[in-house]
Amino acid sequence: MLDYPISEAEIRVDSNYTFILRSRVEEEKLCHYLEYASGLQKIVKGKIIIDDNVNIDDYCLNVQDETLESKAYIILKDNYLKVFQKLFLVDDLYYEVTDSAVVISNSITTFGHKEICYESTKAFIDNGILPPRKTIFEGINRIEPGELVKVEALDGSIAHSSKWLTPYWLEYIENNSREILENKTLTDLIQSSIKESLVVKRPDKLSVLLSGGLDSGIIAFELQREKSIVDKISLTAWYDTEEGKNELQTADLRSKRFGFSHFPVLFNSKLFNEALEESFSEIDYPISDPPAILERFLVAEAMKRDSIYVFSGELADTLFGGGNTFAFERYVGFLRLFKHLIKMKSPDESYNRKIDAATSFGNAFDRQMCIWLNTNAESQIYEGFKELGSRVEDRLRLVSSFQLFTVRTQIDHSKIHLAKKGRDVFYSVPFENMRIAEYALALPARLKVHNLRNKYLLRHLYSKHLPGKKKKQSYSPPVYLWLDAKYIKSGYFPLNEDPVRYGKRGPEFGDRIWRHYILNRWYSEKYVGRRV
Repeated sequence: MLDYPISEAEIRVDSNYTFILRSRVEEEKLCHYLEYASGLQKIVKGKIIIDDNVNIDDYCLNVQDETLESKAYIILKDNYLKVFQKLFLVDDLYYEVTDSAVVISNSITTFGHKEICYESTKAFIDNGILPPRKTIFEGINRIEPGELVKVEALDGSIAHSSKWLTPYWLEYIENNSREILENKTLTDLIQSSIKESLVVKRPDKLSVLLSGGLDSGIIAFELQREKSIVDKISLTAWYDTEEGKNELQTADLRSKRFGFSHFPVLFNSKLFNEALEESFSEIDYPISDPPAILERFLVAEAMKRDSIYVFSGELADTLFGGGNTFAFERYVGFLRLFKHLIKMKSPDESYNRKIDAATSFGNAFDRQMCIWLNTNAESQIYEGFKELGSRVEDRLRLVSSFQLFTVRTQIDHSKIHLAKKGRDVFYSVPFENMRIAEYALALPARLKVHNLRNKYLLRHLYSKHLPGKKKKQSYSPPVYLWLDAKYIKSGYFPLNEDPVRYGKRGPEFGDRIWRHYILNRWYSEKYVGRRV
């Protein structure tokens, strides 16, 4: 239990506890209370670092006369409070402001039974991405990655304002890219990020979520240097397909080469549904990403082997130019020339829609919005995201700018968030280290995509060290085959549509099926408060 009142010194709040910050006006001052797990304690003043048990990272930069840090934090003063959300968020921060009070919490259930916002919910179904600062509840706001919210007492009531520091951080990288890259190497930064966490946490055992791909392979390769930790395990979930068997073989080969005890799991519909049932008790708000269930399952497997220190290769794609969208943008002129030929050879409607979006006019950021946000052109609900690209000109940096702070922070983050929820687990995600992210974003386009090869710099530095070659396959489970149909085809949620009409060919089909399922089930079992 923390001791309050607190001083100006830093106080750490462990992420395994729910905190609720409540403030109200009293004599032109804000009175603050922090409800922390087992009681209500009054806070006088100070700074609280919100430790989410992900990475040890001391990055700090002055941006727009505010402090941008690698961790979320709260600053409390007599007449104001500030709340900052970390750029690569794992746990969302929500807030509600009225004339007389403000409530800030990392749990959506704190706010009670609120009306559902149908516009936001429709956006969730269509894209898995909500408009800036929106939740699916009326009046409940979500703090964006890199956003600082200030609440103060003015004229006997509470006023609030916000400053989104992320666009200015991206501008800083754009203007200082040469200096950022100077006298640094990527291998040194990765090794330093890994060692930073190990030195502080001193684990006697660690786990790597090893997919057989490049990113997790790099982490395993670098961890072989840590001779003081002899108990290293790798966990691989594989599907019973040719690609899955190849992934298993590649992960097994690398585990042996780098000194890991390998624990593969054939992930099938039975295990998926068992994992889903276990996970659902921790889902208090619909999540967009079905691989979150798989990630939580793998971490449970690590914990069975007494490993609570987990390494992940998350975020490398978005930073270093992985995926088709970076190649599309790098060679957009050629893509426009051959677009019709590509579309003639592809029967996939969703892929063809993305080709049209990737070759549309405007800047690279606009094209990303067209690719990822399948919504009516006249819709203005996502316009606020354009601020992210307003201070950047480099085209591949614009691709990363969009994906990092929309796709990653609203969809991909749920994997780590759910995997560690309610568990005493520490996650090390080296590519999310802020110095690595800064370095990656500063790289020129030719080191991200070169000669049609994605993640060129990472491949150039590490491919020669990684035995085996993975055949490309989706990390996402085939949820359209495995999910309980009653939550897909029945309209528990008032906005429900039939997702099957979107066709089974496109990669978006499984994601949309999942969003229908999780929204229907959450609504019927947790929002309405009854079991079906």
